[in-house]
Amino acid sequence: MIRSRDQLIEVATGSGPQLISSDHARDALLHFYMDAYHLKDWIGNDPAAGTASTSVEDFVKATATLRLCADLANGAKHLKLTSTKTGDMQTGISSQSIIVQPGTVRARATVNDGGPITATENVPADDPMPALHSWEATSAGKMHDLVALADDVVATWTAWLQQQHLL
Repeated sequence: MIRSRDQLIEVATGSGPQLISSDHARDALLHFYMDAYHLKDWIGNDPAAGTASTSVEDFVKATATLRLCADLANGAKHLKLTSTKTGDMQTGISSQSIIVQPGTVRARATVNDGGPITATENVPADDPMPALHSWEATSAGKMHDLVALADDVVATWTAWLQQQHLL
């Protein structure tokens, strides 16, 4: 879940090692939500989790952030929601925004042996600027920033895992 969140943040902020397409950016988003929701299955099947393995389902059901995470994950997995944890069968991604930042243009001057500038031309920057991605979901009439929600999901799981002495 943490690795998937890190990849999502790289995509959203354009801080990753390469530029990626909008489709790949959306894949990173969906993978995060699927990984974060299905963490409950890992915990439920882990004998080392002790009593947490039996209480994890109740925790997800009782936590609004994780219910929304569940609907996003299940909607992606099944193409559309076939059942809902939030109570809204229309829960889903409602927008994707991409801000493309063109590479900056730098001026280059040619100087001959310390003499005067003989020519100036525009040269594209060596590294293109990133495309920034963001998404919103709608559930129960509310809009949710999905990158900010990812942070909430991680914080929610982390707090519960610490409370269960699993972290």
